[in-house]
Order: sequence, then structure tokens, then C-alpha cells
Amino acid sequence: MGLSVEDRAVLVSTKRLLARVREQTGLAYADDTWSPLSDITLDIIARQMGGLIVHEELGAHTQEIGVPGYFGPPAIVVNRLITPAFRRLALRHGLAHLAAGELDVGQENEVRFMSSILDYDTLEERRADLFALAD
Repeated sequence: MGLSVEDRAVLVSTKRLLARVREQTGLAYADDTWSPLSDITLDIIARQMGGLIVHEELGAHTQEIGVPGYFGPPAIVVNRLITPAFRRLALRHGLAHLAAGELDVGQENEVRFMSSILDYDTLEERRADLFALAD
């Protein structure tokens, strides 16, 4: 049973994103020897990519928010009230959006919300989930 065109596009895009993070930071994200990386190392990766990681209370139904850098560096805001396992996944998911340039100003990016249960099916969201799971 083969992969669909959409699934293949997500895999190829995720592999490119993983390679970009490794090349740009010199750190072994999603490496068999070093994974999973510590939150401190993920913070270093975010800073090397021009972003910040912030832990705040975001309410019961929000795990992470990617904030474009309109008034400073882009930020990944992770809900500190969720369990550590979900927090780690949310942090890596947000890091994928940062690494993909989806939080850069001037890249036709705008503040976007997952407004529908079906929004998880976009290439960007599927790639971010796969990127998060790779580590």
C-alpha cells in the first residue's frame, strides 16, 4: 500500500525541515544518538533560529501558540499547565513552525488560528506534528 501524494509531500517537507535545523544550528535534532533533546537544547535551537520559547498559562484547551515577530523576535508560547509530555510535544511542534519560517514577518505570514477541527490536516500542521514526533 503506497503513500498518497499528500502524505509523500508531508514526509519530504519534514525531512527538509529536519535537515535545515541540523545544518543551521549544528545540533542533532531527531538524531538516534541524542534524541530526545532537552528543553534547554530546544531553547538554544529556537534562539539560533531567531526565536524565543516562553512558558505561560494558556487555558485548558490551548497547548501552544506561535507568535510572529511583529514586535520582537517570534515566540513559541507553550502552556505550562499541561502535562510534561504534552508540553514537550507542543514545544517541538511550535519549533517546527519557527524553523519553517512560518513565524517570520514579511513572509506573507499572518496570525492564524486553528478555527476548525479540520485545520490539523494542512501541510503545515501535519509537518509540525511529524517534526515534533521525530525527536
